[in-house]
Amino acid sequence: ELETKMLRDFAQAAGLEIEWIDIFRSEEAFQRLIQGDADLSISEVPIDRSNDPRLRASVPIALQRFGVIGRHDQPIENPLGLQGKNLAVKLSSPMWPYLDQLRAVVADLRLQVLPDDLSQADILQAVSNGTYDAALLASEFSTEPAANYPLLKNLFDLTGPEPVSWYVREDQAKLADQLNEFIKRYHTAYNIPDPS
Repeated sequence: ELETKMLRDFAQAAGLEIEWIDIFRSEEAFQRLIQGDADLSISEVPIDRSNDPRLRASVPIALQRFGVIGRHDQPIENPLGLQGKNLAVKLSSPMWPYLDQLRAVVADLRLQVLPDDLSQADILQAVSNGTYDAALLASEFSTEPAANYPLLKNLFDLTGPEPVSWYVREDQAKLADQLNEFIKRYHTAYNIPDPS
């Protein structure tokens, strides 16, 4: 909601009209941009494509980390501990390239694809009640998603603080400049300041 509101406000300020394109996977967002089917993506691109020279990232609008959440009774401390476990992951996660590589190394890692409209609370509840052994979640860098779930804990992080950016094609310099100017000027109006 935050990002779509920001994008609508940006489009209005820049005199642009939005034509929405629905995508389901982060790789699809990347391909649509590269092929010229889209001018801007507020969807994340795969983590291994975020530095592609054909893309230009906006200034960050937030920081997030990707972590694996599980129950306190799970002795999992790193990705190798996921052997024989089922890990719930949203379909649009930009971490799929990494997970595909991990699946080749970790025996019997079962990836459970979750729909994007499933809330974080629903995912955490499913891990808490044992539907999934663990879940890969993106969260704001300064928050602990499992804090309100006494049976859950952060098992390990897959990334440190990763910038949340929007993407345009490298040849869209004017659009990128307009976007960055808008974000720098107004981003604090959309985010609650974090004292840390």
